[in-house]
Amino acid sequence: MDTDEIVSDFLKSWQDKKEYQGALLTGSRATGISTSHSDIDLLIVLTNGTDYKERGNKIIDGIVLEYIAYSSDLWTSLFEEEIKKNQRMWLGMWKIGKIIEDKNGEVLKLKEESIKKYGTPIEKLSGEKLEMAKYQLWDGLENLKDLSENSDIGFNSAYYLQLSKIVGSYSQYLGIMLPAVAKWRKFFQDGLYRKLYGLTELPDVDFVERVTALMKNPDLSGVVKLTEYTLDKMGGFKIDGWVLRETSA
Repeated sequence: MDTDEIVSDFLKSWQDKKEYQGALLTGSRATGISTSHSDIDLLIVLTNGTDYKERGNKIIDGIVLEYIAYSSDLWTSLFEEEIKKNQRMWLGMWKIGKIIEDKNGEVLKLKEESIKKYGTPIEKLSGEKLEMAKYQLWDGLENLKDLSENSDIGFNSAYYLQLSKIVGSYSQYLGIMLPAVAKWRKFFQDGLYRKLYGLTELPDVDFVERVTALMKNPDLSGVVKLTEYTLDKMGGFKIDGWVLRETSA
């Protein structure tokens, strides 16, 4: 069975439910870049006021189908929450999705809404948030050095956590939206992937080269240099005399 047949077979159990409004196929199966390990991601729309939400998995013909069934108003609330949190996961899933079934136009409405909101610029790091982000990069690096000096088993976890903080902070400082961590290699190196998901290339080529090298081969000295490089790009940082003062309203 191919993807369309599996989805059609699965939706038979939903089509007789009065609250069912339609479904959208998303993820790599919708964009055409799936692999043999890719599952099928299906977003289901229920009528407003439905007293339940549901998500689950089903194996059909050896392929895992993951589905999420939410009411239309809940999907809209998730979109709005993502905008507030500088996130775009659900919006991106809807944006790239392929409508499978749409009883009354609600699925199309949500897709159009996701496209519009996905393009909303993320809030760049500035002010107190920027200063706190820089402090956390410095603090994370100090912790990493300590773990290395003591041959602590937590070093590897802390190493990749520091890389994640560096990439996340610098990207937000530049106003660049990131995909999930598992997709960073594709984000950095695959122009087709960025185009399909509507992602902007990170413009600092030197930074990208350093990060990808450090992701492949853990190197404390490299992370030290990358942290210092990133802090400098974000306006500089000195721990001596650092103060973050918040005034009461």
